[in-house]
Amino acid sequence: MALVAPVPPVPLRFLPHLGRQQLDTCIGLGLALASAVLGLANLTGSPGLAEDEGTYTAQAFAAFDGRLAPYTYWYDHPPVGWLSMALPAWLLHAVGLPDGTFIGAARGVAVLATALSVVLLYRLSRLLRLRRGAAILGCLLLVLSPLSGALLRQAYLDVIALPWLLGTFVLLFPPRSALRPHILAGVCFALAVLTKETTALAGPALLVALMHRKRWSTCTFSVVGFLAAGALALSFYPLMALLRGELLHSSDKVSLQDALAYQFLTRSGSVGLFEAGSARQELLGSWWAQDPWLLGLELLGALIALARRSRRWILVYLVFAAAPLVLGSGYLPAMYIIASLPFLALGAAAGADAAWGLARRRLALDGAKQARVRRALGALACLTALSVTSQHWAPALTQRLSEDANADWRRALEYVQTQVPTEDTVLVPYSMWQDVAFTRGNDPWRVIATEKLDLDSAFATHHPQGWRGVTWVVVGPIVTQNIEHLGLTGPERP
Repeated sequence: MALVAPVPPVPLRFLPHLGRQQLDTCIGLGLALASAVLGLANLTGSPGLAEDEGTYTAQAFAAFDGRLAPYTYWYDHPPVGWLSMALPAWLLHAVGLPDGTFIGAARGVAVLATALSVVLLYRLSRLLRLRRGAAILGCLLLVLSPLSGALLRQAYLDVIALPWLLGTFVLLFPPRSALRPHILAGVCFALAVLTKETTALAGPALLVALMHRKRWSTCTFSVVGFLAAGALALSFYPLMALLRGELLHSSDKVSLQDALAYQFLTRSGSVGLFEAGSARQELLGSWWAQDPWLLGLELLGALIALARRSRRWILVYLVFAAAPLVLGSGYLPAMYIIASLPFLALGAAAGADAAWGLARRRLALDGAKQARVRRALGALACLTALSVTSQHWAPALTQRLSEDANADWRRALEYVQTQVPTEDTVLVPYSMWQDVAFTRGNDPWRVIATEKLDLDSAFATHHPQGWRGVTWVVVGPIVTQNIEHLGLTGPERP
């Protein structure tokens, strides 16, 4: 009688036919899909529409008319950001997504940019040799945080710049040592800066990351290639101003020099962080109130991550990003923190990965015991995450998915589109401009953005009678705040 040896049970595995790289690709795409679905939910209901979103939306669609902006382009920002928004926003609006409005389509582009940022963040985490669980944790922190959940669904240039910035870091850590990725990284970083200038603060961290390997004979060539390619790409912005005859100050036209002087020297500031009641204190307090967990875990995680040389650049980035907040007194916008959000999440993930590695070495457990400890720690982490989300994140997420902060905006838009005669001149907030102007021939001097009545000298050319040529004015809390912020409260206001 023949004896048959028992067949050992085959363990069940998730997608066992996939290799490590293919599995990472699937996880990254899955996280991006989850980010997109969550971002598109109630996209134009929450948060409230901001004037800057309307500005970038109008400038993006002006590109189809061969212009950089519907009004005089005064070099407030480089145009790469809204030019890259133009085509996907047009496609989304053409199919009526997400709600048929132009500014809603621009927010849809921001959601797509955020989904791409999630993929790149996961890829960067794995290139830094973070464990798969830690990499997923970092992406979930970015997607679910109330702070990022509100900011990353708005049509800000900072959101559009994130994929370029994260792509730069991904190119700095190729699987094999090579010069070409680092040259491409320089171009990618230049595009990030030409999308939003504040991303330039990542420069020192990029250099630290570029030189993190001890034994690398081509390190010097990589640094030179990175800097040269980046500088060449950046030079196209002043070259554009030069070709337009707007590089240096002129009394009869805008110039890049005047724009830089305004942004860095003459623009009203937010007052220092340590002055009582300063705008900086209020801004930092609002960030902390929205999500103390992400900020707190990041600080702890970045310090723990110092143990690995290849991850020290994370802390370098966060230090340089925090410097203008702590030491500066110039203007600081509410969206300033957007560029730091993926690196806050990465710092927390790197800290969790380093802490787990340290625990494994200290405990020195065999395979079976290590598996039991891993399950116990995983259960503890899940319970902690459940506690955090139920007490703080879940209410914020529920509010974001259910509230309608723009109901008054929609009613005002519908009234202007249906009740205001087409031949009348109407003054509207920038957040409404593109949707109203589209139904009236895209004439920027028949439908006028509120602040352009004062700030664009071309208004006097088209309306020599001044503000008396305006028939209708759409007024609301955002309009009033913007007028006060820009100092447009003089006696000549209508």
